[in-house]
Amino acid sequence: MPLPRYRPVPEHLKYRAPGVCEKVRNLVYASKLVMDLSSFVEINAFRTPKFDEYTYLMGRCYCSSDKEEIKKAAKALCWFTYRTNFPAIGGDGPTSDKGWGCMLRCGQMLMAEALKTVHVGRGWEWSPNSTDPNYRRTVRMFQDKRTSLFSIQQIAQMGVSEGKRMCEWFGPNTIAQCLKKLAIYDDWSQLVVHVAMDNLMIASDIKTLAATPYKDVTAPDEEKRHKPSDSPTNEPSNFRPVLILVPLRLGLTTINRAYLPSLQAFFKLPQCCGIVGGRPNHAVYFIGFSGEELYYLDPHTAQRTVDLDAKPSSSPVEDMVELRNEDLQEGPAKYDDDEPEVLATQEDIEDLEIEENSNSNDSSKKENTVEKEEVPEKKVEKTEENVDEKEEVAEEKVVKNDEEEETGSPSGSGGDCEPLEHEKALKYQEIDDAVEKDQFDDSTFHCDDLLYMHFDSLDPSLALGFICTCLDDFNDLIESLKNCVLPASTPPILEILDERPANWPKFIPYQGASDPIPVVDYEDFADPGFDSDDNFEILE
Repeated sequence: MPLPRYRPVPEHLKYRAPGVCEKVRNLVYASKLVMDLSSFVEINAFRTPKFDEYTYLMGRCYCSSDKEEIKKAAKALCWFTYRTNFPAIGGDGPTSDKGWGCMLRCGQMLMAEALKTVHVGRGWEWSPNSTDPNYRRTVRMFQDKRTSLFSIQQIAQMGVSEGKRMCEWFGPNTIAQCLKKLAIYDDWSQLVVHVAMDNLMIASDIKTLAATPYKDVTAPDEEKRHKPSDSPTNEPSNFRPVLILVPLRLGLTTINRAYLPSLQAFFKLPQCCGIVGGRPNHAVYFIGFSGEELYYLDPHTAQRTVDLDAKPSSSPVEDMVELRNEDLQEGPAKYDDDEPEVLATQEDIEDLEIEENSNSNDSSKKENTVEKEEVPEKKVEKTEENVDEKEEVAEEKVVKNDEEEETGSPSGSGGDCEPLEHEKALKYQEIDDAVEKDQFDDSTFHCDDLLYMHFDSLDPSLALGFICTCLDDFNDLIESLKNCVLPASTPPILEILDERPANWPKFIPYQGASDPIPVVDYEDFADPGFDSDDNFEILE
């Protein structure tokens, strides 16, 4: 998967160690977090007067008394939190995002749900250490390492192009723009991200963007010139999955209660991909509601970095055998005279002399060996049946060594003697009990608990997320927004236009800036009236 390249971070945007004021602010933040712990929802406490009869999570309706189903649905969502001890951002930057990366983690959670919808479908149920290859590949894209496309390192570096200093808090619009710029490097999902600015969604622009063929932005210019035209097509089969992000400000200093019905209707949509928002300097990922309480996943839990790059396999035994046998192939070549280990003992040499005499006196044994080479599975059976007899009769041991030589069994000494214990090729029966079944541990990426927040506690700055996998899905979203979401509030939470106004500039799908390493703020003419993130920052 191609990855973006970055210029050195400008001096005024480089990471700086926190000063006294920042440390005090972090201390205040920590005290607020302790107070928030009282909002944890145990699944068996759902039936309280605060909650409605029904609970909606990511477009699906549950009876509030059905605790197990709600718990299963919530735990299926990816939960990304603060991490410690990850590789330094930019080589010399921070190794933890604790205290500043909450909005980045919320953006990761929203993007992960969009990718899961594309690759494993809506309503997918998670199980511990799931073996679904598409799910595993999706989660690996968010690991805390530079080689992962949507890692904390990549998002923080991309934030520099949005004018954000390293370790500076993001607003909803900033994280939306960063995800938009990173998504063009995802050649596996080929997902496009559209950021609808000024509370305005233009249906024709989104269709044009989704119909634009994928272009490898890392390919050389010469290769791009010889490719066919990348003009959009109107064929439904060419509609790429699209993630629509709508940054909003629903009030001045506090959220306007008039928008509550619209947000409730939003969580009922099947295309719902959650909301990034929260309290001032305390970003969370909203996933549903019950009554006037909004459920969310909170990234404000510091966990140690987990490496998920252990090779997944449906048969770990085969991997273990392959690795062991690969090591044996290089054994003789790596032998060093200075090493204290002795690969061939005196007993091995005596066995070798016995084998040479046996080979010269008895040619029938060689014919028997050739027959066993043609049917190797019979040789394995005979070897297992005669393990005890080998210890009692020395002649059978000589025959066994001769057979392994003819069938290509490795020997560290390079001769015809029996391989040493550490040189023997593994067989499935020998390691069934010893092999570790799987090293993919995703338990820290899923949360057992839910938190809730009353609608009045929300900061007015937030961003809605919609995920559409096909053209019919998008058309259904537009109809649902016009008929259900927009009429629910006065004024409407956003506006929808079918076509772009004639006097506006032509829509240009974003496929990467002409400079592959942008540093200055990006002005997107595809989004009319593009404004900086200042209008969407969370106020203190």
